[in-house]
Amino acid sequence: MSGGLLLVALVVLGYVAAHAGFRWLERRFFVVGGGEYLVLGVLLGPYAGRVLGERDVLDFAPFIVLGLGWVGVAIGMRLQLRRLVRVSAQALGIAVLQWAIAASAIFTAMLLGLRAGLHLPPERALPVALVAAVLGSTTSVRGVEVVRRRHGGNPTLRQVETTAVTGALLGLVAFTVVLAAWHAPVHVVPRAPTPTEWVAIALAIGLVGGFLFYLFLGGESDPDRLVIALLGAIILIAGAAAYIGLSPMFTGVLLGAMLANTAPQRSRLRRLVLGLGAPLELAVLVLIGALWRPSEYPWFFPLATFVLLQPIAKLGAAALATQAGGRPAGVHAEWGAALTAPGWLPLALALNWRLLPGAPAANLLLTMAIVSTILYDALAPRFVRRASGLDRVVEGDA
Repeated sequence: MSGGLLLVALVVLGYVAAHAGFRWLERRFFVVGGGEYLVLGVLLGPYAGRVLGERDVLDFAPFIVLGLGWVGVAIGMRLQLRRLVRVSAQALGIAVLQWAIAASAIFTAMLLGLRAGLHLPPERALPVALVAAVLGSTTSVRGVEVVRRRHGGNPTLRQVETTAVTGALLGLVAFTVVLAAWHAPVHVVPRAPTPTEWVAIALAIGLVGGFLFYLFLGGESDPDRLVIALLGAIILIAGAAAYIGLSPMFTGVLLGAMLANTAPQRSRLRRLVLGLGAPLELAVLVLIGALWRPSEYPWFFPLATFVLLQPIAKLGAAALATQAGGRPAGVHAEWGAALTAPGWLPLALALNWRLLPGAPAANLLLTMAIVSTILYDALAPRFVRRASGLDRVVEGDA
């Protein structure tokens, strides 16, 4: 057997062992997997196992763009108006304030660290700190879903879910504004678009794509045709956004929100998005790991700052937001602990930034997202259960 084939066999065996191990840990100790796919990607990538070169991974760019657009659609499908109107103004205000405080704290710390530690010039440090703030302030809903399946719903879980979805939406908006403000120069007549016009273009792509999909779909109910039409719509809007250097996820959110509120098949489309999104997510996680490479900057100090500050900023922001807005009835006093897990939205955002030509500190930001996800995401259900006051181990959980 050649060395390359032996390496592939070892990687596959290691992946199978890690996958089986994570599934056992999920059942036995109430944790979730996902990090094993990132590790597999790193092992396959050009800076570990060297099974795949960077050019080989970038050949999957259309698939990656589809995955990023799918992430946005999944978030947008949660923005159904008849569900949003049930969210109290108090809960929504706490969610917005929590995200704003956490993002501001992470932005300030990262900007000071990048300027003082890495000596980055302001024009490079500012967008990197803004993107790091977006990465660090997002929260996963995966732990909420796992706890809800086992213990049922409660006001704390609803508050955490509201905060997570609100943070994801605000983060995507902020990320799109960063892409627009630091957009690469384009040579068009009579002039290049301004940042405001870039944001308007992103809005137009998502809204027009959703409207065209709505007209094209009509009253179609066949599942196969719905899948084909949905894939076509996501490829259209995500590809257009990626081509002009904007976020496929932001346009995907607009498409998903339009479908959730206008399409007659909204329930079926939601099931399709969530059902097909799981295997797509795992494949993109492998590609994210394969695209990782060491940062060109000294990485330890900013990485340690980001990883340690992320839970502190979220917990502190939740406490301050609750103090300012009042704790909603039935919400546990330690609900901020459920916000610790970042989910894989930061990975998707860091990947989006990594694929942009000339994006500063792209490998550093991707490293931050990978490390924080591996460290915190596996324990997301335990964080959520503790925050909900359900941390008493029942028979069979331990």
